[in-house]
Amino acid sequence: MRQAPRPVSHCWHCTSGPVGGGGSVARYGGSWEALRQGERALRIRLGANRALALQVTEPNPDCRRYRELAVDMTNAGDAQRQLVRRVLDQAHVWSHEDRFNRTFVVPARTRRTARFPLDVNGAAPADRPMDLSRIAIVMIFGHGPAVPGEFYVSRLWLE
Repeated sequence: MRQAPRPVSHCWHCTSGPVGGGGSVARYGGSWEALRQGERALRIRLGANRALALQVTEPNPDCRRYRELAVDMTNAGDAQRQLVRRVLDQAHVWSHEDRFNRTFVVPARTRRTARFPLDVNGAAPADRPMDLSRIAIVMIFGHGPAVPGEFYVSRLWLE
């Protein structure tokens, strides 16, 4: 079963930029060819006090019937971005061992649709199975130095 792609402008309650509050939904008006003129996306402005962070606080709680989470994202900056995908279920106790984290890289000046398998989430937390029927939060955030630039998330969906 595939969920229809949701534009970020009206997807699950997305927030961005907990460090510096650098996120907004905007129409892209630049000249870079990877983003279509007038396309709406969540724009995250990055800098010394603005970390790349996206938190989906109201995901589809029951992910058991889906195979993967797809995220259409664009790194419009001149530096690659090392990111972390984090998934928490409703039983999460906020310890490092009680979560699923996986790193990935988005090259500079690249638009891509990243597809993240959901079945690997069952391998975390360390001391109990993750309850894929009760997903509470999905996060994507920067890992590494904060390099100025812009990052866009156009759509998120489950497949």
